[in-house]
Amino acid sequence: MSRLEFIYYLSTSILIISGFVWFVINLFCVWRYERKINGLHNELNNRIREEKDRLTSMSIIEARIKKLHEEYGPEIEELERRRRFILEKLPFVK
Repeated sequence: MSRLEFIYYLSTSILIISGFVWFVINLFCVWRYERKINGLHNELNNRIREEKDRLTSMSIIEARIKKLHEEYGPEIEELERRRRFILEKLPFVK
């Protein structure tokens, strides 16, 4: 094996390994965003359940629930946007 062939095989191996590492890191990021989104949804649902258990009029409860959705909505949307962006850029994951 000549020196040029060795450099060729070494460089292609490095590219393949770095591509695989990049793929795994992005999958980990998607998984982390998914966990954060699920955590926020669970927290939102718990707070909505607490509001519904209060002894107040339904219009006040609905207003508080709407405020909770406005509070959690932007953060959830941002995490979903980031997750969607990574999934669009990753090959083999559609």
